[in-house]
Amino acid sequence: SSRTPAAASTIVMYILTDSTGCDQEGPGTAGWGQWLPQLFGNGISVANYGNSGALSECSPATTPCRTDAPYYSFYDDPKMWPTIKPLLKPNDVVLIEFAHNDKNTPQAQFEANLLKYITETKAAGAIPILATPIPRCNFSGNTMNASQLVNSVGVDLPASIRSVGAANSIPVIEITKTAVAFFSTVGSSSCSKYWADGVTHINTVGANVIAEMVRDQIKTLNIFPLVCYLR
Repeated sequence: SSRTPAAASTIVMYILTDSTGCDQEGPGTAGWGQWLPQLFGNGISVANYGNSGALSECSPATTPCRTDAPYYSFYDDPKMWPTIKPLLKPNDVVLIEFAHNDKNTPQAQFEANLLKYITETKAAGAIPILATPIPRCNFSGNTMNASQLVNSVGVDLPASIRSVGAANSIPVIEITKTAVAFFSTVGSSSCSKYWADGVTHINTVGANVIAEMVRDQIKTLNIFPLVCYLR
């Protein structure tokens, strides 16, 4: 299991995300986080805590938690952030990627939510890293739409993620723009080649491609300590 406790000396990378990155049971559907462990060697363990339906944090005033399950807030669900936080140790990595389910979250709230993860990660001596989300497979002609993950209250969520990263000197793994450029070269057939449902959730081929984009960004940005453990 990806949630088996690692040896005390092993660096752990915890992945905080939603269904687009979580461990999927298939068949066909996969999350990009599922495919990251193959890209790392010894000395680091990948713990994917991604969860379907998760958003950065629920708020009664802005984004009420869904009523069809007890928790969808990653920050509040006892199996998610409250489980991870006491496990964090110096040099562990917390990879934070939320957007797809923050459909009604206002900009100030979304950015404050990300900052809570960053602050609490740093307090444990661990290293926060942000990532922008995978795009939805929407095309204008044969070019993937550049405008991605703007939520129902008009927040450009990838832009907010970049802004929080820049303001707090946190590396931002750029999945959104990188993927838009790549899938535009493939054309609109991307939706059947790389997506399990044609729009939001990727298949195993798509997950592998996204995971390799994450790896390449780690190299390009020279993100410590992850760059030391790549295969």
